[in-house]
Amino acid sequence: MHKKTKDFSIIHSICIVALFILLNITIDIIVRIILTQSTIDISNPFIRIFINITSFIIIINYVCRKDNFEIKNIFKKINCNIFMILSMLFITIGMRIIFTELSNYIEVAFPLDSESYVYNKNVFGGNISLLGSIVATVFFAPISEEIFFRGVILRGLLRTYNKKTAVFVSAILFALFHLNIYVFIPAVIVGLFIGWTMIKFNSIIPCILIHSLYNGFPRILKYIFNIKIQGFNIDSQMVEFQPLWFNILGVSCLIVGWLFILFSNYNGTSNIHKLNDKFEF
Repeated sequence: MHKKTKDFSIIHSICIVALFILLNITIDIIVRIILTQSTIDISNPFIRIFINITSFIIIINYVCRKDNFEIKNIFKKINCNIFMILSMLFITIGMRIIFTELSNYIEVAFPLDSESYVYNKNVFGGNISLLGSIVATVFFAPISEEIFFRGVILRGLLRTYNKKTAVFVSAILFALFHLNIYVFIPAVIVGLFIGWTMIKFNSIIPCILIHSLYNGFPRILKYIFNIKIQGFNIDSQMVEFQPLWFNILGVSCLIVGWLFILFSNYNGTSNIHKLNDKFEF
């Protein structure tokens, strides 16, 4: 661990994430009290969005003032070749397929209680509002979490530590933030990949797009292409596993994605310019 400065330590980043979680819990309790006499369910995705937006705005303003961050600096346009775009696409889809199956196995080992099951279906499954669930998971969560974890936490850690340490710590904190054993391992690995993306492009835009695709891919298949896969995007009272061919597809996507990265790095930017397949986000 090679320190550069001492203004943003690992302990400091842990405290910021803990403060964010406590703030979220506090606002959640206040909203529950307000809704005591109401028929509105606390697991309504629009209520969850309100709670998360409120805590997000408060914590971002606090950290930006205290640690001298400017959020607008992370929304930079990037030049990206076609191979890198394809790599991010395939890797994200591959991770989503493989990690959903991993979560299925974890859920078999540690079954959800009925209350947690209903809560997850209401917030993430669209039982109360499909539109609310999509807005919460595909739009709000990717934007807010990437600004916080890659735009603030990761950039802050880079002030003090080398890139590997900063990316690893930010990924661990990203996973812990979800307070969910079923997604902890996937969240760590996805956090590492998105952290690497932030380092490579120095922009939050591709990070948000990857996060959004990861969360939204099951719904894209189900509602846009009408493709329903057992154990992946079909609601069931019991844990079901994905078909073997689908898992193989996930592994294949990961391999193809990493090959695109290797091919992109091997050709170099000069050859990419000659191919005229440069894109701007």
